[in-house]
Amino acid sequence: MIQNNRDVQKSQRARTFDRHPFMEEALPPPLNSGTRPWGPAGCNLCWTSVQIIHVARNAKDSLVSYYHFSRMTRMVPDPVLWGSWYEHVKGWWDTKDRHRILYLFYEDMREDPKREILKMLKFLEKDVSEEVLNKIIYDSSFDVMKQNPMASYSTLPTSIMDQRISAFMRRGMPGAWKNYFRCLRTRTWAGLREEDGREHADLPHSV
Repeated sequence: MIQNNRDVQKSQRARTFDRHPFMEEALPPPLNSGTRPWGPAGCNLCWTSVQIIHVARNAKDSLVSYYHFSRMTRMVPDPVLWGSWYEHVKGWWDTKDRHRILYLFYEDMREDPKREILKMLKFLEKDVSEEVLNKIIYDSSFDVMKQNPMASYSTLPTSIMDQRISAFMRRGMPGAWKNYFRCLRTRTWAGLREEDGREHADLPHSV
């Protein structure tokens, strides 16, 4: 939306992953290998020219979202091969001040989308009118994107994404993990974090 000055038609011409391919798939071998955690180390060839916007989300919400995603898609391998969530998030966080990286949080985007979009505009050195800005805020909202087949992937066959099991875009609300994590799971999660040697202080924001 930002790059196209809120051209809605352009945003509906191709699916999201066609317009913005996964980095690990867009690079040639062996850099496109999915057998290792993807992070800043994989971008050594392009630090000088590429601008990267990284969006982090609360780990528990990410886990719940990934659970539902894995139920309805045939695109996710079992077991998961993208590596540690902690290494991924911390890797980009520790690198953000040394390269052209804008680090955002999903929770902040839901809380105040205008503020976060303004950050992106400044980062991309892009100017838009107040009218276009407000339209971008509206068109990039969760509820509106959910109705866009190119964002919700509703045109994909059920052999790839069976959205009768779970919608690709379900709720998108921060804190939904509390509906799934009961006392035992919360204690187990805390134990895994302690065993992994990573406390909340080691991670940015509230992730």
